[in-house]
Amino acid sequence: MMRIRSTTPSRLLLCKVLAVVSILCISVGIFLTFSGRALCTWSVEEDKPQNQPQRNLTQHSSRVCEKAPGAQSKELRAEIRSYERSNRFMQKIEEAKGTAPLSTTHASIIRYLKTVLEPNWSVIELGCAAGVMLRLVKELYEEREMSLKYIAGVELVPGWVRESRTYLDDIDVFEGDITSFQLPDSRTFDFVMMNDVAEHVQKERYECMFLQLDAVSHLGTIVYMHTPTPEAQLEDSKQYYENVLPHHFLVNGMARVGFRLIKFEHDLDTDCQTQKGSLPSQLSEAKCLRNGWPKYYHVVFQKTDMNVFAI
Repeated sequence: MMRIRSTTPSRLLLCKVLAVVSILCISVGIFLTFSGRALCTWSVEEDKPQNQPQRNLTQHSSRVCEKAPGAQSKELRAEIRSYERSNRFMQKIEEAKGTAPLSTTHASIIRYLKTVLEPNWSVIELGCAAGVMLRLVKELYEEREMSLKYIAGVELVPGWVRESRTYLDDIDVFEGDITSFQLPDSRTFDFVMMNDVAEHVQKERYECMFLQLDAVSHLGTIVYMHTPTPEAQLEDSKQYYENVLPHHFLVNGMARVGFRLIKFEHDLDTDCQTQKGSLPSQLSEAKCLRNGWPKYYHVVFQKTDMNVFAI
């Protein structure tokens, strides 16, 4: 037969004490949780400056990019030598002179820029190659009888710089790396364009590219880029540097130096004689596909108040 142990008064008392202590611990925990939140909220509000000054709307980043270090510089020089020995080198010169047909890509870009360019702007192109887009932009201003304050370009390939100076009238072309160039003066521009250039920047130099765009801009500056889509770049390897440039990377990089996105749209006009693929209806008119997707896109940014990027 099983024996049932009797419960002594001392054991009952101990159980009651433990129950009371448990209830007290739970109550204190709940109190501290909610009071802690209140205290945290109070302390944040208490410590928050009442008249926090806004950032200077026109202040440029204090960060400075030096020229590419030895190994990167060596790679760049190798690409330059390769360019100057290639057929593409002379083809771009002939196109810039107007002695060769205009590519459908450049025709698409200038057609798009007709909706962007405004009178009395100063213009610079970073990575201007032999200068075809500089010539087309200047001619557009002349055709529309719009005033053009100043127009210039920056190019890494010395041969293109030398040649362009022989046929581009009233256009300054400077030799330099777009991630570290310095102009003779510290002027800023109303309009900056980069045509099929951003995808060729060395991966380690993208922050410097964004900083250079910041350096040549002022409040209200418009930056235009014509760039291959990431889908196209997954297949393209014709040149030494062919980076896949994700849209979010470009938009975030520009935002970090104070540029808001104005417009983004795929280039539906460039025609490279490719068969149409299975595309969303909005892109069904694209005439140049690579990897089943439109090869290029247009994107426009504007330099703005840095406070719009603060949460």
